[in-house]
Amino acid sequence: MDIDLLSPARFAAGQPHDQFRWLRDHDPVHWHAEPDGPGFWAVTRFDEVWAVDRDFQAFSSEPTIMIADPLGDLTFGGDKMMLMMDPPAHTAFRKLVRAEFTAPPPACGPSASRSSPARSSMASSRRANAISWARWPGKCPRS
Repeated sequence: MDIDLLSPARFAAGQPHDQFRWLRDHDPVHWHAEPDGPGFWAVTRFDEVWAVDRDFQAFSSEPTIMIADPLGDLTFGGDKMMLMMDPPAHTAFRKLVRAEFTAPPPACGPSASRSSPARSSMASSRRANAISWARWPGKCPRS
């Protein structure tokens, strides 16, 4: 298969799923040359992506993870996206925004659904035995 992850034409109709499928099946850690750049690794299988993500010492995001776009400008001035940082800088920025992306703990006890907008629907479904109820496996804080 002719793998070309740099060609805008290959993405004109969407993601080139056939290329990614071939890479996952035959070459999950694929070296891709760049005509005017250093080249890059295309890592396409879950286990390999997981390993790379966990080992920033060997697989750094510095100075960038961006591939030059021949149709656009990739300059960010002196700023850098978190995705292009390694620890400890990445960790410090992640702590600043983590709460915005973390779900609150589930509510506990019989009063938990009291203020829920779906309470009446849940109650009528419960009366009709249309839903099953399960207990939360963790411990609820005491008020």
